[in-house]
Amino acid sequence: MSNLDLHLLFPDVLNFFIFNEQYGNKEGHEEERIFHFYPNIDMLSQTRVVGLAQALIGFTSNFSNFPVEFLCTDKRRQYYFNPEPHFFVGLTINTGERKPEKQSNANPNQQLMVSDAVYNSALRQAYKAFCFVFGRFTDILTQEGLAELKSKLSFFTHFFDSQKPTLGDLLSVFEGVKFLPLDKDTYLKVQSLSGALEHELFCDVGYSYTDVATVFMYSDFLIWSSLEQIDTQILYEYITKKIVPSCIDQDVFVDGFHDNKTCMRGSFVAPMHGPADVKSMNRDPGPVRTVYLHQNALHNEPYPMFPHRLVIYRVKRLFVCLFIDDSKETNTKIDKTFFSKLHSFLEPRLSCLVKDITDFSERRKLPVPINRTLSTAVYPATFGSLTSSHAYNTLHPNLLGYIYHNRMNLATKAIVVGTHLPGDSLLHLCDMFEDLMRVPRKSSTNGMTASKDELEDNPNHYVEKLAKNKQDVWVYGKSYRHRLVLLVLNTRGPVNSTLKDIRQTVSSILKQEFAHIFF
Repeated sequence: MSNLDLHLLFPDVLNFFIFNEQYGNKEGHEEERIFHFYPNIDMLSQTRVVGLAQALIGFTSNFSNFPVEFLCTDKRRQYYFNPEPHFFVGLTINTGERKPEKQSNANPNQQLMVSDAVYNSALRQAYKAFCFVFGRFTDILTQEGLAELKSKLSFFTHFFDSQKPTLGDLLSVFEGVKFLPLDKDTYLKVQSLSGALEHELFCDVGYSYTDVATVFMYSDFLIWSSLEQIDTQILYEYITKKIVPSCIDQDVFVDGFHDNKTCMRGSFVAPMHGPADVKSMNRDPGPVRTVYLHQNALHNEPYPMFPHRLVIYRVKRLFVCLFIDDSKETNTKIDKTFFSKLHSFLEPRLSCLVKDITDFSERRKLPVPINRTLSTAVYPATFGSLTSSHAYNTLHPNLLGYIYHNRMNLATKAIVVGTHLPGDSLLHLCDMFEDLMRVPRKSSTNGMTASKDELEDNPNHYVEKLAKNKQDVWVYGKSYRHRLVLLVLNTRGPVNSTLKDIRQTVSSILKQEFAHIFF
């Protein structure tokens, strides 16, 4: 919620770096192992930071089969991520006290609040965003060379500069998506249109042997995706953080949830995903952005990635993403004839579909969607895709807020009751999420965060946590059958003063709000 009052201070990013352990192993050539470093400081300081990180990673590998995740000191924390063989990514943040901004009402002596889950997720999201645009590090190094890889790694400088307001987005920890609930008839219309796009249209324009995938989104809600799950999630981040905000600058569809049913003109998202004006296009439409998708993804192996052209077409809030195979074997030509036929095919169909979705949302009185990119909150770490609470007056009176996440389909939902929620309660939800995901691995007696494969092998994995923070707010978490629920409880006053009372309150909330999930 844009006026969500957090009263928190969050740490600054001190540096971000990428290095390859196979390079720079000779004395005097240490700088060769550094492929990217942010910010741009002197080389001696860079080699010291990266050298310490490499030494720590190498030292801890003697005691565990799993790589170190972070290093914590009094004033700093450094997070590590090993996305590909021999490649390591590091992020350092400042956790010491600092003065709040002038317009902030926060306590000047308040300690910076850090959630390891948030920043570990930030590293994963940054890497996925890079792969989505350029492909894997190893593939670029092998096919295009070291100089080209270093040039493309400058992407991370722009990524962290643009992501500062949302780097601490708490919902990014779950790496989930919001789904739009539709009635069966409307959902079947979407699937039918997806099939027509992937087969009938492309046969008509001469691309009958071209691999095509589609994704339908309504504002920041996902409706349908024919992509691999890992690609769906990163595309969702790309659309909600990049495409939707740019369209808001062009249109006035931010006031209210429901679209104006008039003026249903369709257009491509220009300039990287289609031409600005199809009807008056007399010249070459220009390049279309190439992205990289996974095919036949296996969780235990490096994902093979293949180039696709990403074309995005929209009518009002409804976005259709087309992924067209761009491999050398297909040699697909995307020209003005292609865009003209696509426009003629999509505009009338999407106009009708927008009306159906709008009518359905009006009948269901769906809550106002608040996109993370639209938040005007001062502080960077907030609930990302919040749902306004005014449409949920029937929620349990002891419930301040909750997060629901389904690990199988990435469905994520967050609701805050009222306009104020204790800020550190949000961070405790993230830490509790990490705890709920920690199960003993077969090769280790220590609790480690479970991979998706391990959770799928153990569908009856059951964990339950209950904790109280410094603000006397209770936080509860439960994970069972790939579904996870995190609750923030309002338990102030003489009632609910004992642990037994808290347990009864939790049971009452689960029975009222989540009976269809756990029982």
